[in-house]
Order: sequence, then structure tokens, then C-alpha cells
Amino acid sequence: MEYTECFSIMNNYERIIEANARLENFCKKYGLQGNLGSIFSIVLDEILNNIMTYSYNDSKEHIIDIKFIIEDDIFTLIFCDDGQPFDPGTVPVPALDEPIDERKAGGLGIHIVRKLMDEVDHRREEGKNYFIVKKRL
Repeated sequence: MEYTECFSIMNNYERIIEANARLENFCKKYGLQGNLGSIFSIVLDEILNNIMTYSYNDSKEHIIDIKFIIEDDIFTLIFCDDGQPFDPGTVPVPALDEPIDERKAGGLGIHIVRKLMDEVDHRREEGKNYFIVKKRL
């Protein structure tokens, strides 16, 4: 059986709160609370912050489509935006063994997402970025 929820938000940081509330309700409805719910909330927050911070080179409003799916004991989060092409697979692993003040800025959020989820994928289709992350339940 598949459980799905789809919705859209504007590229406004305040809308991340709304997206997290929808995620929390979805997780509660299907018994994904506690540690799993926290993991998904962190991932949602990191990805939406990255999209809103780096994806757009203008100040216009843009729509970000979000989809939650539970199917075959796998939780999937899909994000779709019309921003600049970006492949998170090109982001190198941050040098965590270096002192903080000597590290190169950026990449920590993607690193966290990679560590928390089982699969991280990206594709660019018809001028849109699709960022797909999955976790086995």
C-alpha cells in the first residue's frame, strides 16, 4: 500500500514551518514519530534551506513542490524546484577532521542529508531540479 501527500510552498523561509508541520502530521498519521520523525524533519529543513538560499538568482516568488511517500517500508521525500541547475552529488564531503576555522564553507547540510538517509538522488528534467531522498523504515 502507498501513502502519499503532495503540496507546494513558496520560496519563503517562513513557509518551512508549514512544510515541517505537514511532515509532522504525515509522520504522526502513519506512525513515523520519535527518531524517524526527527530525522525527516532535519532533512526537510536542510533541503528547503538549500533550495531557498542557493537555487534562485532573483527575488521573485517561486514554487517548491514537495511530496511525501511511504511505500514498501521506504519513506521518500521529493522536492521539485525551478531554480538553477544543481546536482548535490557534485558537493564534496566536507573536511570534518580540520579545525572549524580552517574548513571551507558549505556542504555540511548535504553531508548531513547523505548520512541520515539511505539514498540521495537528483535529476534535472524540463528546467526543474528533482531532489529525491529515501530511508528504509
